[in-house]
Amino acid sequence: MSDLHSHLSADILVVDDIPHNLRLLSRMLDMQGYNVRCTTSPRMALQAAKTKPPDLLLLDVKMPQMSGYDLCQLLKQDEQTQAIPVIFISALDELADKLRGFEVGGVDYVTKPFHEAEILMRVKMQITLQQQRKQLLDQNQKLTQEIQKRQQTEVSLQASEEQYRNLVEQTSDWIWECDANWQLTYTNAQITSILGYPLERAIGLSFHDLMAEDSYERFVDALKHLSGDRASTQLEVGVRHVSGDIVEFETSGLVRINPQGVLQGYRGIARDISRRKQVEHEIRQALSRQKEINEFKSRFVSVISHEFRTPLTVIQSSADILQNIPCTESDREELLMRIQAAVNHMTLLVDDVVVVGQAEAGKLKSVPTQLNLEQFLRDLLREFEVLTQPNHRIDFFSESSSIELSVDQKLLRQTITNLVSNAIKYSPGGGAIAIHLRRQNHDAIIEVSDSGIGIPPEDQENLFECFHRAQNVGTIPGTGIGLFITRECVRLHQGDIDVRSQVGQGTTFTIRFPMEPDDIPDDFV
Repeated sequence: MSDLHSHLSADILVVDDIPHNLRLLSRMLDMQGYNVRCTTSPRMALQAAKTKPPDLLLLDVKMPQMSGYDLCQLLKQDEQTQAIPVIFISALDELADKLRGFEVGGVDYVTKPFHEAEILMRVKMQITLQQQRKQLLDQNQKLTQEIQKRQQTEVSLQASEEQYRNLVEQTSDWIWECDANWQLTYTNAQITSILGYPLERAIGLSFHDLMAEDSYERFVDALKHLSGDRASTQLEVGVRHVSGDIVEFETSGLVRINPQGVLQGYRGIARDISRRKQVEHEIRQALSRQKEINEFKSRFVSVISHEFRTPLTVIQSSADILQNIPCTESDREELLMRIQAAVNHMTLLVDDVVVVGQAEAGKLKSVPTQLNLEQFLRDLLREFEVLTQPNHRIDFFSESSSIELSVDQKLLRQTITNLVSNAIKYSPGGGAIAIHLRRQNHDAIIEVSDSGIGIPPEDQENLFECFHRAQNVGTIPGTGIGLFITRECVRLHQGDIDVRSQVGQGTTFTIRFPMEPDDIPDDFV
């Protein structure tokens, strides 16, 4: 409940030179429980951020006094405000504008007009990350303070050995002493609770046997350079549990010298930081995943917006001609066909966008129905024959007319359509596109072959990754998401797909569907 309260009470500063935009964003964020400050002046925003740094800054780009980019740079140059995350909100939607926003220190970039749900989700994500960073800094500061306090305690304990013994036996940390040969001469009971060694067996153990090799070398080197009552710096080491597993410790030590100045050994304290290391690893993974998501979104928007421009241009130019220039009936029919083809292309793009979004979110689902695979392929390929150019020929070969599969027809259609469309597109010189259907043991095999440009070997490993395109495609248009969708659809049906290709000789994709798959549950993702 305290985390929820902290999230909702986060302080957000909104900067936009248009009052209407400020009112819209302020009302939206107020309804979510955030504390919102608004200003139309970048200079006032700069002063407000220095006086009371907000948890998040929503910043317009184009403003008369100072651009959002310049304001962000000023904030990042000031130690007092450089940690404030900045989300740019702008009507500038070119890739260069977005890259500029990230270059000057922005953490996100949203184009206008925006969706309320998107803004709120991005704000929530950045507020959460900012609070996690603050919590981690607070934890590190507390840990540093605890370590310093413990070191001070160790120095004072040297005045009374009995007092020292009574204290260390009660601590949850591992207290140890060793001789000059690095063999344990004393340990508290925590060596049993943390590492599993019985006390009677622990005395005489060597740190060389207890520690991983690299940890032992760093540990010995750090302690050998001690002198007098100076403690070693905090050192992270791996110590072997009695089971053989490695337990991560943070340790420091002091040198022990007798009154004659002869080295007796060392004593120190070690804290089990396995849980802390796990938390740090999880945070790093979360931040890395967030970075991947942001990079994916940026590439996705760039690719799709580029692909939409061509059909939109066709539609616009054809509509302008129909509206402004007298046309014969045949010309009108041709222009309408161009518009229809452009709309169909955009529809396929939208379908691809939906599937990619569902796959990335882990929400792509299969709704299987029983179908005859040969009849399904014949019907689908008949549609291609109408659209295929004269220099291409589609040949279908089936070794069995009785192959029945339980599959999602929409996803299977998208899978085969992607492969056949690619075969045609990447065979610019024409030729035959061959589709083979056969049964092999308990699998249904579909092969799509062409004699086109082929795929270089170095591209085949990443061929099914989103946005990846082979280096030899030249000016042939494409988004690089079709084969990603194909692989996800095949995997969803417990099948697999592979590719064989030689540059200049063609490509064959082979899909293998199990004839008797495990029942696919309704919520299979």
